Amino acid sequence: TFDEFSDQMVDFIYLLHSRGCCFRDLSGGNLLVKSTEKSTENQGLQFSLIDTARMRCRLKGLPLSLRISDLKRLILKLAPPLQEVFMNKYMKQTGKKFTFSHRLSLKLYALKTDFKRQKRNFRKKTKKPS
Repeated sequence: TFDEFSDQMVDFIYLLHSRGCCFRDLSGGNLLVKSTEKSTENQGLQFSLIDTARMRCRLKGLPLSLRISDLKRLILKLAPPLQEVFMNKYMKQTGKKFTFSHRLSLKLYALKTDFKRQKRNFRKKTKKPS
């Protein structure tokens, strides 16, 4: 279920961030998932990151602002209720609340990416053949 999957993904990403790693390109396409057990009772997931060229690592855990910035691209395509579930789980790990300003930050990021997509599509449609 999404609930079980997101629990395990949150644990993985929280550990990554706690170790000071900011992926900077965290998206579904750069996160590989593999089932580790054949028994459905003990089914765990193993996560791997690919395309790590943009990753930056620090000696300490990431501040909350960088953590949320890193998560934006990952949860962008989730429906808003699932984004809320995911972020609440992640924030629970940090011991902080998922606030209005965090939600607003995610909405603004979604607007920005939509605008960029529309701009790109507009340019394709109006591009003169060479």
